[in-house]
Amino acid sequence: MAVRFNVLGPMEVVVGDRDLTPTAPKIRQVLALLISRHNTLVHTSEIVDELWGERPPASALVTLQTYIYKLRKLLFALLPIEERVSLRTRYSGYLIITPAENIDQYRFEELARQGRAELESGSVRSAAERLRSALSLWRGPGLGGIEVGSLLTGYLTRLEESRLRVLQNRIEADLSLGRHRELISELKELTVARSLDEGFHGQLMSALNLAGRRSEALDVYRRFRRNLIDQLGLEPSAELQNRHNALLSGEVTTTEGAESPTIGSIGPSGPGGVACVGLEQPPAQLPHDIADFVGRAGLLNDAADWLTPGAAAGAGLRVLALSGMPGVGKTSLAVRVGHRLRGCFDGGQLFCDLGGSATPRSPVEVLRDFLRAAGFTPQQLTGGLVELSTLFRTWSAGRRLLVVLDDVASVEQVRPLLPAGERCGVLVTARAGVHGLPGARVHALESLTSAESLALLGLMIGADRVDSEREQAARIAELCGHLPLAVRCVGARLSAAAGWPISRMAGHLESSGRPLDLLRFDGLDVRRSLATGIRGLTSVAWWVLRELTTLPASFTVADAAQRIDADPTKVEAMLVQLVGRGLLRIVARAPTEELRFGFHPLARWFAREQRESTGLDGEATQLAGCLGGWSPDNAAPCPRQRGQDAASRAHHGPTAAALSADSVSVGSVSR
Repeated sequence: MAVRFNVLGPMEVVVGDRDLTPTAPKIRQVLALLISRHNTLVHTSEIVDELWGERPPASALVTLQTYIYKLRKLLFALLPIEERVSLRTRYSGYLIITPAENIDQYRFEELARQGRAELESGSVRSAAERLRSALSLWRGPGLGGIEVGSLLTGYLTRLEESRLRVLQNRIEADLSLGRHRELISELKELTVARSLDEGFHGQLMSALNLAGRRSEALDVYRRFRRNLIDQLGLEPSAELQNRHNALLSGEVTTTEGAESPTIGSIGPSGPGGVACVGLEQPPAQLPHDIADFVGRAGLLNDAADWLTPGAAAGAGLRVLALSGMPGVGKTSLAVRVGHRLRGCFDGGQLFCDLGGSATPRSPVEVLRDFLRAAGFTPQQLTGGLVELSTLFRTWSAGRRLLVVLDDVASVEQVRPLLPAGERCGVLVTARAGVHGLPGARVHALESLTSAESLALLGLMIGADRVDSEREQAARIAELCGHLPLAVRCVGARLSAAAGWPISRMAGHLESSGRPLDLLRFDGLDVRRSLATGIRGLTSVAWWVLRELTTLPASFTVADAAQRIDADPTKVEAMLVQLVGRGLLRIVARAPTEELRFGFHPLARWFAREQRESTGLDGEATQLAGCLGGWSPDNAAPCPRQRGQDAASRAHHGPTAAALSADSVSVGSVSR
């Protein structure tokens, strides 16, 4: 008997006919937030903000721990019934692990996805029933009876937008089935409740027209246009105006038909009179999806919910940014999300590897590639950045378009590549968080869980083989730090040597003084991937990172400052910057303890290797002196110390000035 977490209405925790929902309001609020991000870490600071806003009490963290304790007791009581549900503590927050199918939101989204697919394939009657079944899961307003803060408010907004989108799809199917008379009263209620929703007004116009009530349909348009002008100062969309003109001319619309324009339909001519070349098919540039993708279920659902084009006008461009250390699976996740949402972006899917900080591609070059894929000829693409960006926005404005920008180096690289359509979506991957993008939601990816690592290994070499040496397989996953790329390297090696015991591979990894030598196979290379993460670092930051490998597994700002003999305030800023690039992580953030930092185990091995191979110990005094004037906004090359003679420089190795060739010197070390 499965546990059911119901959010499409009053919050419920149900087992069979037993209601186990917590009665305390704040505990229900915490549970709702964790369920809304199931299988994804929710930071302690986010929970505090949700519960108490900008003025949390002094006892907030202690009180939160009490709430977590009570939730843990509830979930522990469910263990005999549902072993797959648990509440886990991480260094910076909490997460609920639960299969997605235990949550009614997932069942709603799955039925909705199936219904939309059937609608697009022409199975209208089946689509209508499927969409009606999805909507029947709603028992009232989402999370009814729970006081919500900013995070849950955003979640509920997305839920409601999703419900309205499915409702419009169901009405579209019913219109196609000739049920227009039955729809009129329902649509009248919807247009009163949502006086600025163009979709429902357009559907009401279609239903009235099909019922032979054209004058009423025209009145609907006039009232909607007046409201839109009075409240927003806007005219209805070109699509609704065309529908109105068709009514005036006596044409009968057969369905709601809110389809996006096709490729090449900017007009007979684009901006400046440039003719556009049409394509029979929209661009579909996504790389192939991988069959052995594991984990990230909660994030996949969140991404789909966030990026799916809203049914209501004014939703705005949605951007999802995925950040994290090299090898953590950002690109694989972005591609999986893209394939999952292909049906929602029928205007096309564009993909580009932007090259990171090592070989960043120029926006002009990328825009030309995108516009060529859209059907423009080279002769039409001779302008500069401003002209090409304007042309791209014009072309994308009326489309449901997905743009995937992989390995982004900076926000400035992305801005000219953003489409203009409010039903467009953008997926960005970057080693550091891209927080300055408008409309962006940033997710920092962590390594896989132990179970997910074993699942990936099982998909690559066979579940039976993993089960036969499960303890050793788990040890391998741990030695890989559960980094997806590292687990794949081991899986590829074991797959190529079918008779090689897993225990032998685990032994080699454990005893090797250079485990990264074993974590490469046939194009997969953890060391090379980690090397990309340090390109673009200043020499000071790169030196600090290597020096930190001499500290224990977790260390404080004071520990780091003492090791490199530098100002703790500057050191803390440096550490935070390294965390942002995925090269360090915060491993403890208890309210009564000092902030503690640490490496991913493989990143530590990499930095230690580089420290030993470059022999820069003699630079400590000089580079720490540079750090004294360092700030995140002033990461200029470190000047050579005055008065240092040639003999001293020869003794100490490369000078700070030589090291400060920034990405060049760091890139050469990494290679």
